[in-house]
Amino acid sequence: MLMELTSDISSHSHMVETLQQMDIDPATDKTNWEELRNNWDLRVMNTWEPLSRCLQESDIKASTVADISMLKLRNVTLRLVGAASRLGHSKVSNDQASANKENRLEEEFEDCTRHRNCKSPQLPLQGPDPSRIYLYTSGSYIPLLVRHARVLQRIHKCSHEPAGVESWSSEIIKETREEIEEMIRSHMQHLDTLQTITPKIMPGVNPPALTQLHHLAQTLGIIAILLGCCFTILKPIKASVSKRNKKRKEPVIMPEVIPQFSSYITSLTAHLQKLDKATSDKYKSIKSTTEENIQKGYSSVDISSTLTSHIEGKAVCEKVEQSFVKSLDRLSYSIGSKLKYISSLKL
Repeated sequence: MLMELTSDISSHSHMVETLQQMDIDPATDKTNWEELRNNWDLRVMNTWEPLSRCLQESDIKASTVADISMLKLRNVTLRLVGAASRLGHSKVSNDQASANKENRLEEEFEDCTRHRNCKSPQLPLQGPDPSRIYLYTSGSYIPLLVRHARVLQRIHKCSHEPAGVESWSSEIIKETREEIEEMIRSHMQHLDTLQTITPKIMPGVNPPALTQLHHLAQTLGIIAILLGCCFTILKPIKASVSKRNKKRKEPVIMPEVIPQFSSYITSLTAHLQKLDKATSDKYKSIKSTTEENIQKGYSSVDISSTLTSHIEGKAVCEKVEQSFVKSLDRLSYSIGSKLKYISSLKL
């Protein structure tokens, strides 16, 4: 469900409609984590490798624990989105539900940081794919989500307090803005490291740069939803001030949070436009190179090894590169959707 919310949705109204269909319960975790089992039969495999390099029971257990940790993070994130979406249409009583999800997400993140300083295990070729938890917790994705959730919570709280949005502090948006802009800049560098031909062809291995870019796309999707909820709260406040200005001779000062939020959206849109163009250009470049390699039969590339012939290597290369191109195409489309979503949130 989280992937559906963060991949294709390009407007806040579409997001609200999709969330209603999902019927997410922010307050209750209905997952029985103790009963989760890995349904992969990892013990059945054919390999020429010595027993010392075969998959061990400890590998299977560690892989399952890491995957469940990732599922818990995604579960709490989804429920946080569910709680956030209700803030724009509720009284302050629901503010605590959102705060609980933020705190819970932080707790899960801290619990998962034991994977943060651990390198992904070097599993045998026929072992499970390395869990995404290692790369995910090594980045600032979760802290950035929590920060945006707190921006929303603060805006919602200010809009219902007697002092109103006049009690707004500018620092929270400023710090949030700096962090997300730095994240986008750092991930732009990952685009430069993507290659069509890797030194070692190994099916099932996710290139870290591409994985982190997909983590960024999903994080931006969740941030877009949280900012959309902020927009829902702030839009009527701005309309009310504008209406009062028309009726009074002396102008009514617009609350500080309104121009700050608008400035943040404008800046974020500009950064996303650069990311969108860079991603699209990279996709077109790699797609062209891949088609050329396939057409020439990889004649200019040394893809043979002691274990594979050129024909076998060619078949592997085609599958790896075609999958790579599809993933980049999906990434480019996803970034474009985030750009469209966030650019529509201008007050």
